[in-house]
Amino acid sequence: MLKTALGITGAITVGFIILPLLLHEYPKQLACEVIQSGVWAPNGAVCITESCYETGTCRVHTLPAASCGDVRIGDRISRVVLHLGEPMHSEENRLYWHWDKTSPSVGVEALFKDDYLISLDCKAFPFINQ
Repeated sequence: MLKTALGITGAITVGFIILPLLLHEYPKQLACEVIQSGVWAPNGAVCITESCYETGTCRVHTLPAASCGDVRIGDRISRVVLHLGEPMHSEENRLYWHWDKTSPSVGVEALFKDDYLISLDCKAFPFINQ
């Protein structure tokens, strides 16, 4: 009986500590995603918006291909870089992202015309390709 009481007390105590932290961050994340059309970066608790493309602050994403589904043909280059992160390299009107942060292989390739996405090859998740 004592173990159960301690378990419940511990769970309630942890709940009182964790819940306010979650409630503190969630409204910021919601505002970021809904109002600013941004991407919430929980590791820095910041909202990243399309302006990151112009300022070069979109960050390198851990697994860019995981966000291929958030990108659509016709999106501006700034929107694509917002979702996939800073590309690893570029050639003319193509941007390339690695499979993940540590891989030397290309995992995502995007082709642009006049700053608009016309083709997306997401090798890591081929079912998403457009």
